[in-house]
Amino acid sequence: MEDVLIIRGAPGVGKSTVGKLLSKHYLEGVTIEIDEVRRMINNVTWSNTQEHLNAIEATRVLIISYL
Repeated sequence: MEDVLIIRGAPGVGKSTVGKLLSKHYLEGVTIEIDEVRRMINNVTWSNTQEHLNAIEATRVLIISYL
């Protein structure tokens, strides 16, 4: 099984920056930002913690299926 790295944190703490830096070291890796997944999901209240966690899980499944 492939490793999956999920970077979480508050807005503006540098998640995207860390992801970009990691992608330079893991050239065959895949980067999917949660904002892209959010755009694919309709009728979600992002203030709801469970819905946010569901989006993260959907991202994990998407990455694994890609690999």
